[in-house]
Amino acid sequence: MIIVCDLLCKAMSHEKVNSGFIYGLSLAFPNETIKLYADATHIEAIKSILVHDEIVVESFEFRPIILSKYMPFANILIQYFLLFRVFAELIKLDVNKVFFLSFSPEILYVIKKLKCIRRFSQLKFTFVLHGGFETIADDISTYPSIKLPRTEIPSNIKFSVFEKIARTKLKNLPIKVYRKVILGITKISWLKREPSFFTVKKVMEWNHSSDYRYIALSPHILRNAGKYIDLNQFDFYSVFLPTNFVKPLDAPVNTYAKFATFGYGDSLVLHNVAYLLEQKKITRPYEIRVIGMDNRGAEGFVNVTTTSKGEVLARKDMERHALDIDAFLILYDKKKYRLSCSGSILESLSMMKPVIHFDNDCINQFNSAKSPIGFCCYSLDEYIDKLADIIENYASYQVEFVKFRENILKLRARCAIEESASEIRKSFTWE
Repeated sequence: MIIVCDLLCKAMSHEKVNSGFIYGLSLAFPNETIKLYADATHIEAIKSILVHDEIVVESFEFRPIILSKYMPFANILIQYFLLFRVFAELIKLDVNKVFFLSFSPEILYVIKKLKCIRRFSQLKFTFVLHGGFETIADDISTYPSIKLPRTEIPSNIKFSVFEKIARTKLKNLPIKVYRKVILGITKISWLKREPSFFTVKKVMEWNHSSDYRYIALSPHILRNAGKYIDLNQFDFYSVFLPTNFVKPLDAPVNTYAKFATFGYGDSLVLHNVAYLLEQKKITRPYEIRVIGMDNRGAEGFVNVTTTSKGEVLARKDMERHALDIDAFLILYDKKKYRLSCSGSILESLSMMKPVIHFDNDCINQFNSAKSPIGFCCYSLDEYIDKLADIIENYASYQVEFVKFRENILKLRARCAIEESASEIRKSFTWE
């Protein structure tokens, strides 16, 4: 039996990558039952995305666990007893390995403390590295950010406290007040302060042994990590962020350029892109579509359209809105995703969309000079000029877009989950 656990994610958070890992584990261990321990809302999201992606995982079981957010010290205590119960169940099942889809320093600390107990001493763990791994870098301030002319997103709508109360349904008022009070308490500095020990790097190094393994979601992560952590000390593995790709789509047929951000994006950078494009004397129509729930900064721009009213979009709706898009805009600068992998680039491969992006270690891993899948820009001015040129000379770019799509097909084959199955197997096999 393969035990998979996530103590952080609820609902649709990480549902794409987590479903990818579950499918990858089923390929790596085809004769094993996979049992997922996670919040009930996340289990439903995983089941839903697997159905949507038409992925069938044989012998898939679920064990709902209740996740709550408390103060840092309370979290440690709660997670200790939660994991104690989970590990006790594993011992009864005669299982001694756990695959963690995500973790925090507190969770890793609790796991290492529990492993000191004799009955749990033989347990072994594989952890997937996500954004928290970025904190091992101590020189982030030295990496230049994009120079933005507008450093804040203007807000056109502001409500007073009384207006907010008046706009709230009576039945929802108590829970909103409760959340406001709890949020206020958690902002008190001495209550939210965590001991300096609880950093990803320090907890990884503490009591490390060969029973702990880690998976990076792109090769560039390990290339960069060697500057901050002793790679020889740990058992690191690398797989491309597992993504169940949709079937290759036909190229869109448009009369003018259509761009989109897909997923979280970066609302401030998007606002600046839209603002600067408006300053250009562009003669042809174009569209920038926000495919996601974050519409901040999109108001007031004639050429920016939104697909959500601030709510989470269903996966099928996101993919539907992407059908006629020519290229995805990826707006992360050099500081971001140096030690983690953005799902945006995998979504572009899945949707068969060329990318227009800033110089960024993560995106550069996929958009190579030998087999380009889009355009890399090294400044905001260059980015705006490239978009403007595509808009004005849309027809002349079609040959390049065809080549990008051909390269995307080749890259999809290399990044397919099936190609990562052997590395996933190695990361979770102890001789």
